[in-house]
Formats: sequence, C-alpha cells, structure tokens
Amino acid sequence: MKPIHFALIAILLVAPVASSAQTSSAPISGPIDLRNQSPFQLPFLNFAPQDGAVLADRHERTTVSLDIANDLLIPRAAPNAVHVDTETQRLAYGLRRGIAPGLEADVEVPIEWRNGGILDKLIESYHRWTGLSKPAGDDILGRQNISAYHSDITVQDPAGNVLFHAGPAFGLGDVTLAVKQRLLDTGSFRAAVRAGVKLPTGNADSFIGSGAFDYGADLDLDYRSGRIGVDANIGGVRPGRPTRIGGLSYDNSIGHLMLAVEYRVDGRTEWVLQNEQAGRGITTGNGRADGVQSGIALAFRRQWGEHRSWYAAFTENGDIANYEAPWLAYNGPDVTVSFGVEMTR
Repeated sequence: MKPIHFALIAILLVAPVASSAQTSSAPISGPIDLRNQSPFQLPFLNFAPQDGAVLADRHERTTVSLDIANDLLIPRAAPNAVHVDTETQRLAYGLRRGIAPGLEADVEVPIEWRNGGILDKLIESYHRWTGLSKPAGDDILGRQNISAYHSDITVQDPAGNVLFHAGPAFGLGDVTLAVKQRLLDTGSFRAAVRAGVKLPTGNADSFIGSGAFDYGADLDLDYRSGRIGVDANIGGVRPGRPTRIGGLSYDNSIGHLMLAVEYRVDGRTEWVLQNEQAGRGITTGNGRADGVQSGIALAFRRQWGEHRSWYAAFTENGDIANYEAPWLAYNGPDVTVSFGVEMTR
C-alpha cells in the first residue's frame, strides 16, 4: 500500500477524535458504483463501492448502472503472449434494503455482453488528441495499427500453444449477495462490515462468470466534513476454482482497496475522484498482464428530486500516467465509460 493510501486511511481513523462530529447539512452520497471491468477480473466477486452507512430498517436503495469498457492488452510476450482486444457492456441492477436496525442486505444482478464494441475509433482519436497514441507497455503494437471492432481474448505459451481463448458472449453474469452490519456511526465518521457470496449464475463456458462460488468480506469506512467526503473499502475474496480457464491458473485470494474523495459543489451536485486496486483474479503467465489491477475514475453526480440522482464516470488505466504509478492506475480496461441512476426510499 502506497503512502497516499496510508494517509487517507489514517484520516478516516483519527477524524472522529479530531472533529466535532457534526454532519454536513447536505450529506455526501458516497462513492460511485464502479469496478474493474477487465474480462480477467469480472468473473470474480468484487464488492460494489459503498460508504460506511447502513440503511435504516425497511429503507431501500436501488442502482441501475451501465459500464462500457474497452480492453486492449497486447504486452510483450514474457513468457506467455496475451492478446486482449474486446469491449464489454455490463448492465447491473443493485438493491440494498435495511432488514433490521444496523443491518442491511444487498443483491446485484448483472447482464454482460462482450463484443467488438463501439469505442475503438473514438478512443483512437482521444489518444491522438491527448498524446497517448504511441505504443506502450500494455500495447506494443499501437491502437492505430490494429483493426477495430474485434472481440478476442487469447493467451499462448512460448511455443505458440493456445492456453486460453474466449470470443464474443452475452448473458446473465454472476449474481452477488451480501449483508452489511453497522460498526460505528458518530455522524461524521461511519464504519460497517460486509460479508458476501458470488453465485455461479453466469455461463462459464462463454467466460461470463467463473462457474464457482466466491466468498469475501469488506470493511467500509467514510468521513464527512462540510463539502468533503472520504471513503475507503478494504476487503478480500476467497474465489472458488474457476471451471473454464484452460491452461491458466487463478489466485486463491484476491485483496481489494477502494478510495474515493468527494466534493459537493452545492446541494445537488458533486464530483468524485475514485481509485480502485485489486489483486489479479487469473494468472496469465505474462508478467506485464499479471501486474497490479488498478484504475482511476472521475465521476459527476447530480441529484434530481429528494431521493434520486444520476451519475456519469470516466475511468482510465495506467496510460494516463505512462504506467509509472501502478498504485494510481495500471492494468484494466483502456477506457471505461459509466452511467447510472440511484434511487432511495
């Protein structure tokens, strides 16, 4: 964990003592429902980002989100060759409900579609405009030298034998269930713990889901002071053995860290800067592809009405920092564009 992570978590832990524990008149809404959309990470349990709040008994919060993630990962063969050129659209329905004082239950149901996508040429223009178009560690060929709108995930050993391959796919993803228990709520500082399980409802043969149960736990923390909010999720997952990953292996534990800083512009509008890091789910045998899984997102949230809001977010991988800051952004989709609607009652 890098110094910035220690610093933010330290702020979360000492803030209740240092503050007067007064809540802002316009409370922050929490982190954005974003996750690493890489096809090597999606099949595994990953807790949706949340603050430390627990819904009151019989209260509900519903989220409908759409993530469009464009993956281009063609690193130098070392030793295995990895070729990922695909796009994933993931539509997810999430429901949180208070089931007792200090206790809530959550469910997330995703639908995933992996295909050639729509973003290739748009990203190529964006990279040209921002000076990111030259070949880099994640793409030794350069996006402009690759034909657009393909869906291919292939891993080969040094002899050229195919260890794993997946093409286009569509269907129900793996459903996640969780319970959340309040630990502390001082008004400005909140802490809760989640326990969750991922059900093997997705089609593992099409590489939508792992074909196994995953289990995990997550600690949710947040601190509020005026217009500023800081959130942290710290967790771990014990994945079941994936059933269809060919000659690849998987890690038997996946650590996870999410940090978000929120700034409320006014009573209806806020900006969120959000970072996620996770251990790899599948080991490809390529040193570059098996590095830290992390990304940085900027999101805009706007409330309409008292209990409804919408958001839009843009997530980048390590090319935003020339792959020199893995703790900030490294392996993950080249670009992810996200939209969502949140409702509470």
